[in-house]
Amino acid sequence: MSPNHLLERCGFVHDPARGGMGTAGEAPWRRMTFEPAWGREGASIDLVIEPRDGRDFLEAMVHGVPGGPFVYGTFDPADLAVLAVALQNTLCEGGDCPSAARMSGPAGPVTNPFAKDDGSWNSELGADRRRHLDHPAGRWGLAYHRFRDELAARFMGRPAEARATEYLAAAGFAEAEGGLKLVSQPMRSFDHEDAAVRDEALTFTVVDADLGGVPTDGTRRFEVRSSSGAEGILDIVYRAGDVRDVLAFVDACNNAVIANHGYQTPERTSFAHEWSGMAIHNPFGEASYGDWNVVEQGDGRIVVADPWTVWGFEYIAWRDERTSGVLAARAQPDHGTAPRA
Repeated sequence: MSPNHLLERCGFVHDPARGGMGTAGEAPWRRMTFEPAWGREGASIDLVIEPRDGRDFLEAMVHGVPGGPFVYGTFDPADLAVLAVALQNTLCEGGDCPSAARMSGPAGPVTNPFAKDDGSWNSELGADRRRHLDHPAGRWGLAYHRFRDELAARFMGRPAEARATEYLAAAGFAEAEGGLKLVSQPMRSFDHEDAAVRDEALTFTVVDADLGGVPTDGTRRFEVRSSSGAEGILDIVYRAGDVRDVLAFVDACNNAVIANHGYQTPERTSFAHEWSGMAIHNPFGEASYGDWNVVEQGDGRIVVADPWTVWGFEYIAWRDERTSGVLAARAQPDHGTAPRA
């Protein structure tokens, strides 16, 4: 398993300002950080990834928790998935966290496998004068290994059920100049609205993010752009490594139009997020449930972040189920479509 791939899915982000090559003669190293999106603020995980014995060794430093900071080292990125989820769980007041984020223990659900019975982090003072977290397997054994592997699988999502071009065709994309195009009218079914509102349209264009032009089944990264054509409104761009995120992006853009007009979005294009207790109609938005989660802006467009950095495996589970339904039905999304240009 690629450490970076899983860690990114868990919400770790690269820190180029702090990572890179070591000084002369040192091995290369990389840094990532994790900041929980929910609960009390101030906690984080700093992660250093460096070669050791021909493998990537991951050393994490947990900040902003009682008794910390704590150090934890492992060769398995799935252990860091558990650490990130455990930290998120401890920050949620009242223990509100998804059942899938809790390990099954002998006495009931465990929200933090790195903790003692009294809730404090299970650590020892090392020779380096730092507090080191004990590996949860030492206490929980097979139960921990099972939970860890299942959690990692949730973050990675289900395997794709079809080729990329089949997903795009099922969503209604068709070849046009320079890429694939879909024109949707999110307000078309709201008959009591004025014609100007019902005729509002979004144009989605998908291209190969690396090579340009029409994406193929061999495309590794997709770039999808949503444009309203309205004066003063920026285009919205997302770059995806999984075509299913392209379909989720289309839902999110259409939902944003419906919500902006004050209406409830279709149930199947939204999902329940247990950590926040909210129904999410735009997983490409910020944790504050407001504006788009922008990572880049310029040239008449904004670029939005990967949705799992905020919404975690709950987004991924919804995405897989939603796009499976679109694929099975080979039908247009729920928002209606206009004639393609």
